[in-house]
Amino acid sequence: MRKCQFCAEEIQDAAIVCKHCGRDLTGLAAAPAAAAKAPRWGRILIIVGVVLASPIVMMYCGEDHQRFLKFAEQRDAWHRKCDAYRQTPLTNPAAAACNQELAELTAYAKQQGW
Repeated sequence: MRKCQFCAEEIQDAAIVCKHCGRDLTGLAAAPAAAAKAPRWGRILIIVGVVLASPIVMMYCGEDHQRFLKFAEQRDAWHRKCDAYRQTPLTNPAAAACNQELAELTAYAKQQGW
């Protein structure tokens, strides 16, 4: 005799259906083995996510990207300071200084391959 896993009533060892609750008992012995062989999709998805995300994180934290972020800050500062001199002739000292700074920023960006 053994206990039914669903209703905990005593049933025969050879029973394939519980006479008390009517539940099918035929795949109970095979179920744990099948569950052990089944892939754990949660872990697989986490591993795939880490593998796919790590190059993006490494690129963002990489030295080249950090240099680009500093360059972008300098470029934005240049725009805030020098956009007012766009149509001003280079005879104006402030416009000439902005033009020189722009040439230096452009040369640095080209050197870096941006």
